[in-house]
Amino acid sequence: MFIANSINASPPKGSFWQLTTLAHLLETERGRWFLWVPVSFGLGILWYFLLGSEPSWFMTSAFVLAGLTAMFITSAYGSKRFVIGFTLSSICIWAAFGFAIAKTHTFVLQHPVITYKTPALNVQGWVTHVQQKSKKQARVIVRVHAISQDNTQKKKARYKNYTAPKYVRLRVNTAKNKIQTGDYLTFKAILYPLPQPVLPGGFNYAQKLWFEEIGGLGFTIAPPEHVKNSPVPPLHIVFKATINKMRSKIAEHIRGVLPGRTGGIAVALITGDRSGLSEETVDALRHSGLAHILAISGLHMAMIAGAIYWMLRCCLALFPTLALRFPIKKIAAIVALLGGFYYLLLSGTAIATQRAFIMVAVMFLAILLDRPAITLRNVAMAAMIILIIKPYSVLDVGFQMSFAAVIGLIAFYERAAQIRYKKQLEGPQPGTLPSKDHLPHLSYTVSLFHSLWTYIAGIIITTLVASLAVAPFAIFHFHQYSQYGLLGNLLAIPVVGLIVMPMALLTLLLIPFGLEVLPLTFMSWGLSLLLEAATMVSNLPGAVKYFPQIPTSAIACMALGGLWLAIWQNRWRYWGLFGIALGLALSPLYTFPDILVEREGKVIAIKQPNGHLAALPGRTGTFSLKQWLKIYGQPGPIKYVRNKKLFVCDDHACLSKINTRTVSYIKHPAAFSEDCSKADIIISTLPHHGQCGASPLIIDSKSLKQNGAYSIYIDGDTLKVKTVKQILGERPWVIQKPRAIEKPVFLQYKRR
Repeated sequence: MFIANSINASPPKGSFWQLTTLAHLLETERGRWFLWVPVSFGLGILWYFLLGSEPSWFMTSAFVLAGLTAMFITSAYGSKRFVIGFTLSSICIWAAFGFAIAKTHTFVLQHPVITYKTPALNVQGWVTHVQQKSKKQARVIVRVHAISQDNTQKKKARYKNYTAPKYVRLRVNTAKNKIQTGDYLTFKAILYPLPQPVLPGGFNYAQKLWFEEIGGLGFTIAPPEHVKNSPVPPLHIVFKATINKMRSKIAEHIRGVLPGRTGGIAVALITGDRSGLSEETVDALRHSGLAHILAISGLHMAMIAGAIYWMLRCCLALFPTLALRFPIKKIAAIVALLGGFYYLLLSGTAIATQRAFIMVAVMFLAILLDRPAITLRNVAMAAMIILIIKPYSVLDVGFQMSFAAVIGLIAFYERAAQIRYKKQLEGPQPGTLPSKDHLPHLSYTVSLFHSLWTYIAGIIITTLVASLAVAPFAIFHFHQYSQYGLLGNLLAIPVVGLIVMPMALLTLLLIPFGLEVLPLTFMSWGLSLLLEAATMVSNLPGAVKYFPQIPTSAIACMALGGLWLAIWQNRWRYWGLFGIALGLALSPLYTFPDILVEREGKVIAIKQPNGHLAALPGRTGTFSLKQWLKIYGQPGPIKYVRNKKLFVCDDHACLSKINTRTVSYIKHPAAFSEDCSKADIIISTLPHHGQCGASPLIIDSKSLKQNGAYSIYIDGDTLKVKTVKQILGERPWVIQKPRAIEKPVFLQYKRR
């Protein structure tokens, strides 16, 4: 009852709330209240993930009960006089539900994880996913069935009682043995824990893997072996194996007709397999603003399902008997929905594709229920479904960017339709040319040019709106933005929409009959034009603009401001521009660390007076250094970042100065006694045994193992230190390492 009231109920008019302007504005927007439900729900999920420690069930229950109590009070008393209290209680209850869903989802997914690097083990299990990185190497995900000690190792580890992770991800050499989904294999592998962020507050890849139920990573030291008389695999693995074998056969057919770059893109668009794409091709598409074409998401799903819907409806309309007796519109929607589901399975069921299918399914369900197909209400329903099934999606960049683009486009065209409808009611203004609707006698040529201009203008407007909507998220997550994305999309989208995707659909229909050569030939022409456009745009000067890290508060203000602007319909919607402006004003205020220490201490970097990083000379820590450079908005080869002039090095240590502070990177134990009196900050991968006392800041091997990467801020005479452990807190996906440990162990989270 209370939940229904929070969506649809309107508080009775009273003398008090009518005098309140804000309450009156809220009442006039009653039809849009439901659109804020997924926003409140998502904020509750975000609150759960931002906590520094795992909340108890008591806290979660208290939050939900508080929301229900507030809803009861405002429904019984407050809403009759003051709608603001009713609105706030609705936000609280939905945020509480989101918090509880995230907590429940985490509790259900608890699984064992690896805490330390292991010696070689025999891992037996079913392959659930294969990603071919090259001709000789693949990345596989294994559903672990058993783990045993490798008796061939000289140094045997004493593993007797431990719990194996549910899934592991392995790098496998496939030069001799070909691996397919569903195979039951034995891998001789070395496992290690999920990776920590490269700096405090950085992207937590371990969290993402944990919610995919992956408990450890690793690499094989011998070719995998097939097991005779293997156990019967679970049904979901059998289903995946069947689908992947079909995907592999389709990919072989495509590569047989289209070798090279065009064949690689065709396989990626139809089956989701990007192994045939070169790094040069991916960079060209990314720098030209066309990387979204490779990600099978809303654009592809809408084109495939929409084409099926349109073609079937047109074919059924050709027969008057069928058109007059049966609801051909709904029949076409059902078939298109099934076609979209088939494309979802065929393309690999990636998260972005799942999200796109849910939105398309909601659209066709609206057609079956005789409702408008494309509305913000349907987008809100799709968002709620995704957040309930996978609460972690709220942190996923694909979720954020796709919904930002869709919400921005629908809100823009809704507003444009309202303006157009208003002008139609007013009639043509004196001295203006009538529209096409008022000129039925227009010649075919003029009508053709009018349609062509409408199509081009639609691409320009759609690209501009979508680009503006996703720009803050692209800059926040990737620290770069394509400046000529409008030009790239203007050249490529007509080709993709008119040639590539229709031929892709026709290829899928004709492959079972062996007639795929003709549609693939036409598709190759379109893909060649796509590649030429991407290469031309990416080679333009200044095609990619790099940005430093922006604060989380900035992206939050811009997101909430954009939602306010898109959801409301009256003039107060423009208050959202202030939120966007505030986010832009906060963007340059991110405080960058003065010193960065890699999580294993292999490399350190110091911020120079010009704001650029200078790293310790050497060849280690390349991955962390690349990520640091992205955060600082500093493009360029790494070899120019490793500054030999800034560090004075000998065989024992390296010294450098920053803001009157001396930093020592010790490579030999003998340097501790000498540099303790010189340096204010001592960093080493060696253990410190108290030679320096407590005067300087010391970061040694023990502290790095416990705390992860370090960020050091120099504020006058004080040093502010942040570590990964401080930021992450104690959560199920954060590996808590004991202080004293002699041998690798498996850490198991048991269900209560």
